[in-house]
Amino acid sequence: MDRDKIIRDFGILAAMNICDENGLKRIQTSVHEAISTQTEKQASAGARLAVFSINEEREILRSVAGFAKPEYAFIGSLKGKESISIKLRKSDDEIDWETLVRRVYALGEASKKTDYQSVFTSYDKFHSETDKETVEQLDALVFEQVKNGTLERVHLAPPEFLDYDRYRFQYSVEDDATQYDDLDLAELLAQKPRAFSERASIQSLKNMKIALRDTETGHLKKNKWSVYKCVVAETELDGETYILSMGDWKKISANFLQEVNDSIAAINVIDPDYLPRDISIWDAGQNKNREEVYNTSAADDSDDLFLFDKGKIEIGGDKRYEVCDLLHRGKKFVHVKRYSSGTASISHLFSQGRFYSESFIKEQPCRIGMKAHIDDCECDKDKDAFKAVIPDDRPDITTNEYEVIFCILSDRNNLTVDSLPFMSRYELMHAHSYITEMGFQCSISFQKVRLGANDNNEEE
Repeated sequence: MDRDKIIRDFGILAAMNICDENGLKRIQTSVHEAISTQTEKQASAGARLAVFSINEEREILRSVAGFAKPEYAFIGSLKGKESISIKLRKSDDEIDWETLVRRVYALGEASKKTDYQSVFTSYDKFHSETDKETVEQLDALVFEQVKNGTLERVHLAPPEFLDYDRYRFQYSVEDDATQYDDLDLAELLAQKPRAFSERASIQSLKNMKIALRDTETGHLKKNKWSVYKCVVAETELDGETYILSMGDWKKISANFLQEVNDSIAAINVIDPDYLPRDISIWDAGQNKNREEVYNTSAADDSDDLFLFDKGKIEIGGDKRYEVCDLLHRGKKFVHVKRYSSGTASISHLFSQGRFYSESFIKEQPCRIGMKAHIDDCECDKDKDAFKAVIPDDRPDITTNEYEVIFCILSDRNNLTVDSLPFMSRYELMHAHSYITEMGFQCSISFQKVRLGANDNNEEE
């Protein structure tokens, strides 16, 4: 079989066109960001897409299952992903070869229709790239990044749903091989016995395997996935932006790209005096560059900042959250993240901003916990001034008086919103929209820092 002739999204295209819009049973999606997530939602009976509460602006559709439209009377139920699986309706008629061929052709024709666009309106924002030459060029670009250790826009994520409490990852099938809680491309490359040769290509990543250890049974699933299948990447080719996820390249539509760029152009970029710049964030004790060094230095040098990094604030009944890294007594929540190679990305920073902002408004235990954190701190600060910006009761919060600030640290001189990876800009757009819709002001700040001991790209 010539695998280059395979249409990678044949199954889901056919399924979206065949499935009754009121008969959806199960939806699988993924969110492409540096910490890639996958979600499966089910309905007890056939339902419309709206019932599944899919965030069409953030989630990429991966599979569709449900009941067929009346015009496909021979299909009882179906599931479409790369391929399509159908369950035939019960019938007294035997299926002969002629009928089977007709039905296969019907599935092929269904995959070519555009009916799905009226229901699954966001699907075409991420279009599967099937041109062999284009895919080869994209693969070559990504492999060059991996080979050179330029991992800012490349990371690993499991290509399927997984119970993280049960399984551990291994980059070797040996019984005594190191087990990892999560996939990490830098760690995988570090334990590789030899560097890639000059003749190495993307095939090297396809040949490299990842094993999965079941911690309950001890069983090792050898060669569970190829490394390539786990690569999540972003790159540009001929003026177009592409993302690789689960072994499938998708091109971001020009209209969607412009929509994101227009949205982030309106975000306020600030450079306040209270956020230090050009300071070292090297922690000699930990032997790595750490955001905590920046946060501590900022709080020590400014009477207007209170350190909340590593705070244990109660949210949702769980007392383990920071709420922010730094609280400014001018009612500003500062969230800090270093932007560097091989990290889990700043996308997580934007997710935190959304989550903590909402918690501050909605949860009184969160606000009470913040005040307790201030009281418990052994520091020479005007604690009453900081507690004054944290009301006990929700009616006393005027959200437009508060500002959420995303502070991104980098050793570069020219890091800007426009230079962030597309999916980070995408996440920033949604975080900004969500936070401002709650009434908060929202800004972003880029601060240059110095890295000690020859930055080894280690992250927390």
